Amino acid sequence: MAATAFALQAASEVGQRGLPKLMTSIFGEGDAARSTDVAIVNNTGSRLFLGAYNVETGMFKGCPPEIIEPDEVIVYRVESHGFMTGCTGCVIGYSLSAANRGNLSRCEYKWFTSNPYAGSNDAGSIGQRDVIVRKGGGNNNQVKIIIQR
Repeated sequence: MAATAFALQAASEVGQRGLPKLMTSIFGEGDAARSTDVAIVNNTGSRLFLGAYNVETGMFKGCPPEIIEPDEVIVYRVESHGFMTGCTGCVIGYSLSAANRGNLSRCEYKWFTSNPYAGSNDAGSIGQRDVIVRKGGGNNNQVKIIIQR
């Protein structure tokens, strides 16, 4: 599924209409050995600020945005081009406060994705009930993150 259609589908699940914000290079060549497209739906009614992000293996292709506006839908990608590698340990946190930039532990909304070379894909929230995660599957999977209050 193309990134635009994927993001629009994620937004429609929570009743949002409008065009998604696709991070810069997500439409590059689709030759990654493993990739995960992540659609984030900001359903909080508030501006969210990027706290921090980390990747153990793989890399971001189009980093998550510094700010996600209320009702905005964005899509970013984590991918791996290496031989027998994957995209693992991909953790992102957003906060209601700009003061928490650079501090993952103080973010109110955190999630992870993992798409290893061997084994099952995984995705989930880290300690919050306000982050709904809908997992995908396969070598090039798609995950929906719905953030609400």
